[in-house]
Amino acid sequence: MTAVRIIGLGSPQGADRAGWIAVETLRDAGFHRRFPAGTLSLALCAGPHELPALLEGCRLAILFDALRSPGDRIRLFDESALAASALHCSVHALGLKETLELVHTLAPDGGPRVLLAGIPAGATATPDLTRRAVAGFCPLLAEAVHSRLPPAGAFAGEALFNHEGARRGLD
Repeated sequence: MTAVRIIGLGSPQGADRAGWIAVETLRDAGFHRRFPAGTLSLALCAGPHELPALLEGCRLAILFDALRSPGDRIRLFDESALAASALHCSVHALGLKETLELVHTLAPDGGPRVLLAGIPAGATATPDLTRRAVAGFCPLLAEAVHSRLPPAGAFAGEALFNHEGARRGLD
């Protein structure tokens, strides 16, 4: 079990790549090495159908995804903000909101707590803008992760998450 899993939503190319670029930037900066081994993992998710498997076995999931909003700073939202939205915000038949509702309904323990790191349109215009926004967001992200980690030693001996789609695992 991994305490925290950071997941980049989107696709490997095109305008929907912002979530993947964010997680790849964290990986390249060694963000996951700031935490005790086995407490944080990074992954990429190509669509809602992959998300339930990626959420299994973690206590906190932080999802990076592009937002249709102005600005250039990444904002961190609690899942309740997404759940409160009356809009279906995805081009997929089953969007993020609906997928998370399904995960929480089906998971025996209710599933992990979920935070959304929203990358606004102004930071997704180019991969370089996305990388700079992620670099500026790292201190807030580290604080959010640290504040939600269990006491030291609570995960001793637990293995890092290894999703069957290992090509997407970034640790």
